[in-house]
Amino acid sequence: MELHKLTNILDDFFGIGKFPKDMPFSKVLPEIYSKKGIDIEEYLTKSFLNKFHGLMLKNVDFINKIYGLVFLDRKVIDKIFLRNERDILIFSHHPMEDETSGAGFIALDEIYLKKMKELNISVYILHTPFEMNKEISVTGSINKALGLKKIKYSKNKSYDFLLPYGELLKKMKFEDFIESLRNIFKIEKINFIKNREFVKKIAVLSGGATDINFIKTASSIGCDTFLTGEYYNKLKLPFGDEERKLFDAEKNNFKINLIECSHYATEKLVFLIEIPELFKKIEIPYEFLEQDNPWY
Repeated sequence: MELHKLTNILDDFFGIGKFPKDMPFSKVLPEIYSKKGIDIEEYLTKSFLNKFHGLMLKNVDFINKIYGLVFLDRKVIDKIFLRNERDILIFSHHPMEDETSGAGFIALDEIYLKKMKELNISVYILHTPFEMNKEISVTGSINKALGLKKIKYSKNKSYDFLLPYGELLKKMKFEDFIESLRNIFKIEKINFIKNREFVKKIAVLSGGATDINFIKTASSIGCDTFLTGEYYNKLKLPFGDEERKLFDAEKNNFKINLIECSHYATEKLVFLIEIPELFKKIEIPYEFLEQDNPWY
């Protein structure tokens, strides 16, 4: 399929034109690449550098296959390199690798940018528009997997997008709910703070929801549980230090259950459940590539 035709379909479906510059990547990405001494204008498209949505790398005009990635992770990209395929589009939620256990966002090394150009590998990024879309969204896929009903949305003080919440058909014992999450997300490790015996009304947000206002919002609307990828900031950075201090100061006051199933695992569901159907309709081969460690 012609790249411009494919990107036009994706741009229109996810409505990327209506979104402002992406946060945090419009700020973080240029800073981190600059520290590596890489001129991003040499590699990244002008349209991407305008808003940090959509086609990030254009290295070919015709696409034979799409690979889905949660993060633009070097180890996952290495898997593509080993296949020695050409004329590929990487469809990724994040434009950077995210070492969530400490280091934070990591830019691609220039050797990767050059190798992707050599192999005709282009990259399409869908961050905020992927979280906000009414038909296909990263959080929406979790709600569907949980079977939540009566879904509503509450405004969060810190962000423009809304916090979704809904109810299970029947209340579950907390321990049974945790086991169900291991099955849904295909992970063993789940971090949690149990404050209620049962789970019924749940606020859900995929990825990193480490701003304490998400928890306060969930509590204020009567939820018994807040489910996310990360509620506790693990980044060894000043920003992470500040959010940990706020969380630690408030955690004994929380009256709802807090559950984190990893940034990666909560955002990969959409790539397994709904994105395959989207690309099937577009009639182009698609494959999701797993990250080895969901807590990396």
